[in-house]
Amino acid sequence: MAVPLRAAALAACLAVGSALVVPLSASRPADSLQGVRLPQAGGGGHVDLGEALAASDGKTLLVLGTYPADFNMVEYMQRVRVFLPDLRAKGVTRCMMVVNGPPAACEKLASLLDLPDAVELYADPT
Repeated sequence: MAVPLRAAALAACLAVGSALVVPLSASRPADSLQGVRLPQAGGGGHVDLGEALAASDGKTLLVLGTYPADFNMVEYMQRVRVFLPDLRAKGVTRCMMVVNGPPAACEKLASLLDLPDAVELYADPT
């Protein structure tokens, strides 16, 4: 059964009693995000984030962003775009971004900001 990303994050926060405390399970994101299925922006079906992280070889950057029209999300995408070569030089082999919105809005933002195709983009419409 797929678990919405927001529900998984909320459950993790409530389990420790505070949103400011990072639970130990967060240090194992592949385990924490197991069962969180999100559509790939641009088509390509759904992906289980936990399985995708577990299958990654090398270092993986996972950005859990905000909604597409949010200034912070724009900043996250711009920084990933600009610093992707530096991240690659430091050994990051995979870059994944989750945007809280429908796939079409995620695709539009990525297009406007010229996000490289090497960045895997996922939509969380919940």
